[in-house]
Amino acid sequence: ILKGGNNKYDFFINGTYRNYGNYESGNGTEIISSFKAYDYSAKVGYNINNKNRLQVSFRESFAKDVMHAGLPMDALRDNGKLLTYDYLYKSNSTVLKTIKFKVYGSIVDHLMTNEFKKTFKFTTAIAPVSSKTLGGKNEFALSLNDKMMLFAGFDTYYINRDGVRNREMKINPCTETILNPHKFAIDKIWQNSYTSDYGVFAELQYNISDKATLKTGIRNDFIQSDILDPENDFAEFYENKLHPEVQNLTDFFGKFSYRMNERYNFTIAAGKSSRTPDLLELFINHSSVGQDAYEYLGNPNLNPEKNYQTDLIFSQNGDFFSIYADVFYSYIKDFITAKVDSSIPRKFTQCMQPAFTKQFINANEVYQYGFTAGFKIKIIKNLLFTSDANYTYAQNKTRNEPVAEIAPFSILSNLSYKFKQFLLSINNRYVAAQKRIATSFNETSSQSFDITDFNLSYSPLKLTTLSFGIENIANINYYEHTSRPYRSLPEQLMLYNPGRSFKFALTIKF
Repeated sequence: ILKGGNNKYDFFINGTYRNYGNYESGNGTEIISSFKAYDYSAKVGYNINNKNRLQVSFRESFAKDVMHAGLPMDALRDNGKLLTYDYLYKSNSTVLKTIKFKVYGSIVDHLMTNEFKKTFKFTTAIAPVSSKTLGGKNEFALSLNDKMMLFAGFDTYYINRDGVRNREMKINPCTETILNPHKFAIDKIWQNSYTSDYGVFAELQYNISDKATLKTGIRNDFIQSDILDPENDFAEFYENKLHPEVQNLTDFFGKFSYRMNERYNFTIAAGKSSRTPDLLELFINHSSVGQDAYEYLGNPNLNPEKNYQTDLIFSQNGDFFSIYADVFYSYIKDFITAKVDSSIPRKFTQCMQPAFTKQFINANEVYQYGFTAGFKIKIIKNLLFTSDANYTYAQNKTRNEPVAEIAPFSILSNLSYKFKQFLLSINNRYVAAQKRIATSFNETSSQSFDITDFNLSYSPLKLTTLSFGIENIANINYYEHTSRPYRSLPEQLMLYNPGRSFKFALTIKF
């Protein structure tokens, strides 16, 4: 990290390099997951005067030989560029306070291959994929009076994804018959699809009193998604009903906060938010993109999700003891999920399991509730203990079953002690078993696990830090509920997390 500047100019430069090998799970199984990656970023700011500021940011990242344990292909390269322009205007007006303007654009170049997979014996597959994103935002901050601030503006973005998979079939994987001559095919993965959004928004902040604050907001979005180069079988399956209607979505929220005194705070928040289906959910065509081995089929006729949610938040901050809790309830219309459809066979290598395809669909009604809560105790000077718990209960009312891929109950605890330039900490993470699974998703249950880590850091100088850590001290063999099965080994297994591992780090800031 290198940064500096003066009252007129300032700059920030950062770079990282990572070279990871495969890792072993707690039972000694090697997980194929190596990759090499490096990136750099630079930011330059120019204060034209005390009212106007310009800033330019650029980031470029490179990754190569990324071994995906849970996917049928690996990434030979994954390179991206991001350029951002920011402008800030500060006004002396009693009404107009600031104007913010942002423009950004990114390009991602992605090349996938099965060169390092067992399937390479039968078929050579290469998939060059590109992704382009353009966007911008303009925001105005207005002081309506000494108690009310209004933030209003508009934003927009455009996302395009395109790419094909080129296949050279050498051996029939079902019969192991040598194909002479070889067969060739081109599969349209993203089918040159795009989505664009034009939105306007406003947020009002009203300081009712020294103890009470009210925030309320509204936004409206016009969203268009479309497919420009559909695959023949995709068009035939949906009977050429491939072009989603333009979505006009209005969302809103209200948030009331009350500070009883210097220690106690209470907040109630409620609102409606929408999520339009992304390009994968709309247009992916028989590709293994989920947390399992199924082929997934996009659905251009999906409706946006509409989430109506209420949160109750309480916190108490003390010199030696603090506590907080956030309890929520959410009711979702047209929840986007996927289900196994036995009427849709898998498209590629039909002799393999699973035999059917998962199609993205809307569930008419879903509800979920849960909480996030925690506390902090100052046992003695410089010795702190914190603990946080999370739980979500989610039910698909349409199918009368649990919602798929919901993380189970978990507790994260930390005991830390700071002594001069030393910081010692012990982390513990307990995750309960998840038995609430979705039958239509063909989801499997997961077991509980309990992981403990140790970390020690030493800062001999203000800008230098030495770190040492041991993760998964007990060498537990475990996997997360949302991990996928994978076939990089002779039999299908879950994607296990690393076993006991050691880490060393030296951090220097210039």
